[in-house]
Amino acid sequence: MSQTTSITRRGFCKGLGSCAGLIGSTLVRSLALGQDPTPIPVAAGSNDAWVEAVQSHFDRFTLYCTDQRGRTRSGIWSIDWDARAVRPGVTSHLALSMPSVSAALELASRTGCKCYTEAAESHLKSLLHVSAAQFDKLPMFDSCVYDFDVDKFTENDSGLIARLSPDQWDLLAKHAPDATLETVDRFSTFFSVSESFRNIAASSVNTTIISLCDSTLWALSKGLIRMDFGPSLDRYQARFMNAPLPDRGRWIQSLIHASQTLDRSELVASAEQCVDEQAATVTQDDLSSPDLSFVAAHPMDYADAMRMLFDATGQDTYLRLAKSFVTMLQDAGLPPETAIARDYGESLKFLVAMREHVDVDETIESLAEQAMGVLFLEKSGVFQSRPGSGRCRDAEGIGLLLQSMLQIA
Repeated sequence: MSQTTSITRRGFCKGLGSCAGLIGSTLVRSLALGQDPTPIPVAAGSNDAWVEAVQSHFDRFTLYCTDQRGRTRSGIWSIDWDARAVRPGVTSHLALSMPSVSAALELASRTGCKCYTEAAESHLKSLLHVSAAQFDKLPMFDSCVYDFDVDKFTENDSGLIARLSPDQWDLLAKHAPDATLETVDRFSTFFSVSESFRNIAASSVNTTIISLCDSTLWALSKGLIRMDFGPSLDRYQARFMNAPLPDRGRWIQSLIHASQTLDRSELVASAEQCVDEQAATVTQDDLSSPDLSFVAAHPMDYADAMRMLFDATGQDTYLRLAKSFVTMLQDAGLPPETAIARDYGESLKFLVAMREHVDVDETIESLAEQAMGVLFLEKSGVFQSRPGSGRCRDAEGIGLLLQSMLQIA
């Protein structure tokens, strides 16, 4: 998009307090006539283009893809929608949508356009209000989704479960304070009784346990509950020592965060126990080997956990391992035919965090340009979450991609 167009949009936002009015009449007219949205061209090869692409995405998404079904209308966002026609889906989910919420709030900060903040807050307040009214548990950790057709949460057999991190709880408390406090108060018994963790079935997915851990830590850090949380962490340690590497990486991150929140330095040692034995023996010679199959089998959550362990311990072993993931991305990149939004988002986020340890700027730019090429649909002005799918799904990490695009710009 041209510099003139960008300045005009920002100037309009500053004057009216909302950029929705700038594009609203054209988009609403197109929607009423059943037409596809007017294409928004975005120039390739510049940091400004990445911000413009994210802005184009949210301009369309927040106007077209909120709850417009059932007996009520609300600002609740779709989590799975048609990216080619920019048409809303039928469901929403709090935790799955939070990365997109974070990206919208960052975009508002970048552009000075409060419409993105207003849209995010409307989504959060509406969804929290419904969940607090309907549940005596935490639906954001379950496979429940908000169904636009029936205006309530319903069970979903797709297994949609996402992690609600302490940072995301902070966003909820800042942008939807009353609804967040209502939610925490409603679930106070759940938060405050350590037996909640003991009663989680052995078959519960690891992501649920990590989410409960992170959320309880957040409540503890804010003084909303009082409990000895250490035994709950210890109880699940053995489970995650043998968990799949994606879950192990997230658990390591949770333990490091818990060590800071609870002032328990021994939890860093617990995190080290979850390091893969093969990973702990990676040497510089391994990094120079053309065979990177071992590294390629490890997800970015695990890579970032190694970086965090280095920051917490200063041990070079973990930094070497983190650098091995950088080497993988520099040498092999991501497969453009199959890599989804989450792959790009997590990789870019990790590379940005590694900037202080290794030169990654060229790799960051290359991955960002590749993501733009395969995931941004110029005709509709939005991102799809999987190449060729024509769909935008939060479960495939679209919010992580949007966050990372803003982070690197």
